[in-house]
Amino acid sequence: MKKQYAAELAALLIITGGVAQSVIAADSNYQMDEVVVEGERDKWGVTPQPLSGGYVYDTATQGFLGSKSVMDIPNQQISLTQKTIKDFAIPGREVDSVVIMDPAVRETGNEMSDIMIRGVGQNGYAFRINGIPGMLIQNNMTPTSFADHIDITAGPGMGTRGSASRSGSPGGVVDIISKVAPKDHNVLNYTQTFSGRGSFRESVDASTRFGENNTWGVRVNGAFQDGEQVVPDEKNRVKDIYVNIDHEDNRSKTNILTGISDGHRWKETRMFNFANYTGTKLLKTPSIDKNYAYPDNEWGVRTFLFTMNHQQKLTDHMELFANYGYAYNKGYAYTVKGSWSVLDEEGNFASSKSSSAPYALRNRFLQGGLKADFNIGETNHELVVAYDTSSMDGLWDNETRDGKPIKLPGGNIYDFPDMPSGVIPNHGVKLTGSTNSYGISAVDTITFNKWILVGGVHHHRMSYGEFGGDRVVSKATSPLWGVVYKSNENLMFYGNHSEFFDKGTFLSDKQYVNPGILPPAKTKQNEFGVKYMKNRFLTTLSFFDIQTERTFYYDLGREDEKKLAVKDGWNKYRGVEWTVNGKIAPKWDVIGGISYLTTEQKSQDFYNGKALNGTPKWNAVLGLIYKPNEDVSLIGRMQFVGATSFYTNNHVSIDVPSFTVWDFGAQYKTKAFNTPVTFSAMCHNAFNRAYWNFNGSNGFLSRPRTFVLSASFDF
Repeated sequence: MKKQYAAELAALLIITGGVAQSVIAADSNYQMDEVVVEGERDKWGVTPQPLSGGYVYDTATQGFLGSKSVMDIPNQQISLTQKTIKDFAIPGREVDSVVIMDPAVRETGNEMSDIMIRGVGQNGYAFRINGIPGMLIQNNMTPTSFADHIDITAGPGMGTRGSASRSGSPGGVVDIISKVAPKDHNVLNYTQTFSGRGSFRESVDASTRFGENNTWGVRVNGAFQDGEQVVPDEKNRVKDIYVNIDHEDNRSKTNILTGISDGHRWKETRMFNFANYTGTKLLKTPSIDKNYAYPDNEWGVRTFLFTMNHQQKLTDHMELFANYGYAYNKGYAYTVKGSWSVLDEEGNFASSKSSSAPYALRNRFLQGGLKADFNIGETNHELVVAYDTSSMDGLWDNETRDGKPIKLPGGNIYDFPDMPSGVIPNHGVKLTGSTNSYGISAVDTITFNKWILVGGVHHHRMSYGEFGGDRVVSKATSPLWGVVYKSNENLMFYGNHSEFFDKGTFLSDKQYVNPGILPPAKTKQNEFGVKYMKNRFLTTLSFFDIQTERTFYYDLGREDEKKLAVKDGWNKYRGVEWTVNGKIAPKWDVIGGISYLTTEQKSQDFYNGKALNGTPKWNAVLGLIYKPNEDVSLIGRMQFVGATSFYTNNHVSIDVPSFTVWDFGAQYKTKAFNTPVTFSAMCHNAFNRAYWNFNGSNGFLSRPRTFVLSASFDF
C-alpha cells in the first residue's frame, strides 16, 4: 500500500508541477489586473482583499491571532467570500454546498450538516460564528444570510481559538464571519429565489452608518423561505433575521451580532444503513425522484444567538480583547425521524429504532486576553495570552428520550410501501445535564528576515455530568507550533504541528461494566506545504498526517447488555491537497482543487490495519467561471468523489463506486427602471446522477436535478 501511495503521490506532484508551470507561463503571455498582492493592513490587522474572480479572500481568520494574510499562515486554509455563497449555495443546504469548494471538505449527504474535513467527521455543532463556538447545532439549516465569508482552516485549531464545551473540530475549523456595514456606501438589496418544485425565498440586506465620522454601523439581514423542495412532498420553511452592529474609533473596535432563526422541515430522509447488509456487492440506487421519509416525519430548530467581539487599545503596541457568545437552540415538533436498514441486494429493508424527542442546548462562551507586539533585537514578537470559559446545558424531554419507539414496517426500497402514521407528543424540555470548560492559551508569533515562527501551548479542563449526579473532570495540555519561510514575495514554505483534545467519554454504570471517565481523546496533526501567490492567483500544495485516538465498545454478551469501553488504538489519516484560486486566463477564473487521502485503523479486532469505512481516497472540486464581459458570467462546477468501501457487521467488504456531479449556471447584470439587477440561473446535478454517498456504513441517496432561479435588486 505504501508503494502505491508513493506512486500516486508522485503522479499528483507531476500534475501539480505541470499546472503550476502553465499558470506561471500564462503570466508571461498576457497582462493580469494590477492590484496589491496582500491585504492592506490597518490599525486593527489585515483587511481581506479578494483574489481575481472574487471567490476567495487573500486572508483568513486565525482565532484570537486575528485576520492574517494567507502568505503568513502556516496552515492550509481558504476564505470563501459572499460571492461564493451566492453563486454556489443550494437553498436549504447553503453551508454544505459552499464549504465543499475546499477539496479538504466532503459533504456526506446527511440532512444534518455532516461534513468531513481531511476524513475526520464533524457537523454543525463544531461550526463557529465570528470565532465563537457552540452557537449552532447539528442542523443543515445553518443560516448564511448574515455571512460575509466562511473561513475553513484544515487541522485542529484549539490552540489559537480556545476550548469549547461541545465537541470541537479535530479535522478542521469552519468559521462563519458576519457582514458589517460598508464604510463607503449604504446597502439595500432585495433578492427573490425560486428552487425545487415550488420553494420561494425572499431576502433583504440593508445597512447604514452614522455618528461622528460614521463610527457606528448597522446591517440587517432577513430571509423567508417556504415551499416544496426538489424531492416530492419534501418541504421546508425558514424564517430568520440578524442584526449586526459595529463601532470603531482610534482606540476600540466592537462588533455585535444577534438574531433569531426558525427552521422547519417535513419528510426529509435520504439515509439508509447498511451495517446488517448480507449482500456481496452494493445494490443499485433506487429512484432519486422518490420520497423515502416516514409520512409524519417533521422536525426543526429555533435558534437565538448573540455574539460580541471587542478590541481595546491600551497603547499603540498593546490591546485587550474579549469575545462573548450566547445561544439557545431548541429542536421542536419532533415526530418520527428514522432511517432504514437495508438487508440484501434485492432491496429489502427493516426499520431502525425510531423515536425522537424535543431537546434544547444552551451555550455560553467567554474569552478574554491580552495581545502585545514588541521587538527584541531584529525580531518582532506578537504575544497573545488568553483565557476562556464555556458551558453547555442539555435540555431534554425525559418522557420520550429513553425511547418509546413506534414500530415501523419493513419493505423493499424499489417498491416503497405506505407507512403508518404516528406522532410522538412534544412535552417540552427540562435541564438534564451540563458541561463546563476552562482553558488558557499562550501563543507567540516571531517574525525576522524571511521567517515567521509560531509557538504556543493550550491547557483546558472540562467538568460534566447529569443534574443531580456526580460530575467528572477531564483535562489536557496541547502544544502547537508553526513555521513560515518566505523565499520571495510570491513563494512561501510552511510546516505546523497542532493538537486537539476532546473530553474523555463518560461511562454510566447503566451501560458499561467499567463506569467512570476515559482519558481525553487526543488528535495530533503534522502538516507541511508550499504556497504561491502572484497577480491575485493563489495555489497551495499541502501534506498532512493526522492521528486520532479511538474508543472501542466491546460487546461482552452479557444478559444486561452492558459493554466494555476502552481507549483502543487510533485512526490515522494521511494525504495531500492541492488548491487553485484566481485568474488562469483572460476572462477565466477558477476555484477548487483535489485531495488524496489514505486511512488506517489500529485496534485489537478485525479492523486492525484496515481503512475506515466510507472514506474515499480521492475528492475533487473545480469551479470554472467565464466572463465574456462585465455583465455576463457562465459558471460550471464539477464534484468528484472517488470509490470507497465499507465493512458490514459480518465483516464483508462492500465496494462503493465513485461519482461525479456537474452543476451549470449563468448570470446577467442589467438595469430595470434604473435599478441594477442581477438575474441568475443554476442547475445542480445537471445530469440527474443517481449515486450512493457513504459515511461509515450509512449510505445517503443523491438528490435529483435542482434548478435555482433568482433576481437580485440593488437599490
